[in-house]
Amino acid sequence: MKKILILLLCFPIIVSAQYLENSSFEGPPGIALTPPGWSPFGLHSTPDTEPLNCDVFNASDGDTYLTLVAHGSESERPGVSEQCQALLIEPLLGGICYTLTMDLASRNDLGHYIWGEGFIYYRADVNLKVYGSNSSTEKGILLAETGPVTNINWENSSFTIKPESNIYYLLLEVALINQSEENGNLLIDKMTLSDYTLESTVVLNKTFRISDLPITIEASESFSYSWTPSTGLSCYDCRSPQVNSNIERTYSCLITSSSNECPAKELFIINFEELIDLPEDFKIPNVFTPNNDGSNDFFEITGLPPLSSLLIYDRSGRKLFSSESYKSDWNGSDVDGNPLPEDTYWYVLIMPGQSKRLKGPIYLKRK
Repeated sequence: MKKILILLLCFPIIVSAQYLENSSFEGPPGIALTPPGWSPFGLHSTPDTEPLNCDVFNASDGDTYLTLVAHGSESERPGVSEQCQALLIEPLLGGICYTLTMDLASRNDLGHYIWGEGFIYYRADVNLKVYGSNSSTEKGILLAETGPVTNINWENSSFTIKPESNIYYLLLEVALINQSEENGNLLIDKMTLSDYTLESTVVLNKTFRISDLPITIEASESFSYSWTPSTGLSCYDCRSPQVNSNIERTYSCLITSSSNECPAKELFIINFEELIDLPEDFKIPNVFTPNNDGSNDFFEITGLPPLSSLLIYDRSGRKLFSSESYKSDWNGSDVDGNPLPEDTYWYVLIMPGQSKRLKGPIYLKRK
């Protein structure tokens, strides 16, 4: 019984649909002018649509982006964290997974002028909190939260969310990371809220012999498992089923780490090779030394069945030598008798009664 686990690659397999109107915050730029489709939320919250004509920080998508400010304790609006809300095109359904992405940045030139004090910069560390609600008058539940946004160039953030109940409104809030006297700013652009992108990870892609059966395949440790197809498996809802069928298949396992988590998919690609029935004394070397010293000067294959053919190729796949009835007499020369340089070459053996060819490397050593 074989048990093999090989992690290879990961790729998305499902495309998604948009739930947000004006997801790139397009609209006329202005201070305290919220992009169309979005509304200020909370007392003294005045989100801005930027850039203004005098600004040089461009949008990551389209022409404009959203700016939110978090006010520190010494601000003219102490403790105010600006918030912006939008009605979803369609509600998010409770218990269903969705993907939320956005481009985020922070500017180091935003601020305001105070007479006698000079220009006050908004440079306190902030993050973004995303809430969902079924009412336009409530903040709702926290769906996602970023770490500190300190980058002065656009960077993408992505989250998987799974609300417990239906969500009709999405709310964005900038928040100070720590208690601060200073203000901070957050820029948001190119936000998408879409159907969950289920990712497939190829865990196993291997060719077995039929004699290896049964084969145990094992999914990652998780909360629940669902295998498809179940044909040829010893179980469909366990972590480590046995493959009892010699039919080549790709088995898929849908796994979830907990009842509140979104699923992931792992793939197990099973192939079977055709067996070659070789004589017990069959032996093929991996190196020979054709230097005319009387020892190991030929590519000698022990136990090779009569009327077997040999083909020799270089690294580029160019055929250099062939023999329709090989008698272990290749001395490292090409078809014209020219000695080949020291290198690794590739042999192909075609044996009578065998539909499968035997292939492998052979190192030609001159010294």
